[in-house]
Amino acid sequence: MYSAFFEYPGEPDQLGPFTKQNPKSNGGYWFDQNSFTENATDDTQPPCSAGAVFGCYDPSLLGRIGSAKRTICCGPPINNFDIALHKVLPIGSGDTKRFEFRTEFFNLFNHTQFNNPDGNTTDGSDFGRIKRAKDPRLIQLALKFYF
Repeated sequence: MYSAFFEYPGEPDQLGPFTKQNPKSNGGYWFDQNSFTENATDDTQPPCSAGAVFGCYDPSLLGRIGSAKRTICCGPPINNFDIALHKVLPIGSGDTKRFEFRTEFFNLFNHTQFNNPDGNTTDGSDFGRIKRAKDPRLIQLALKFYF
């Protein structure tokens, strides 16, 4: 999450405690978006005093910096393990000709590597949601001939 989204005037105000969530089990949300609002102008929404709901109306936000800390959130942890195996096979008695076999595994254990959540409150229901993941396990093979 970009910390800059939490330091502009009017964005966002923290209404409740910051709570991380499991994006695999709740629609991709990394944190509870109902803990925040940045609505200072839309009085058709329920007032924040009625309960913490994302997008609730709070006219005191107009022109001021919200109460959320700039460094309140971070993205998901990275659980990645890469490995490479190399084997050199000489050809003949000289050192000039040889084969090199390489195999490389990226994200060897195939753990899901989530990108950062959407930290822009103006994105509506996407605020707090993780919309992308990094690459799954990748395997690369190479055979080189040196002469």
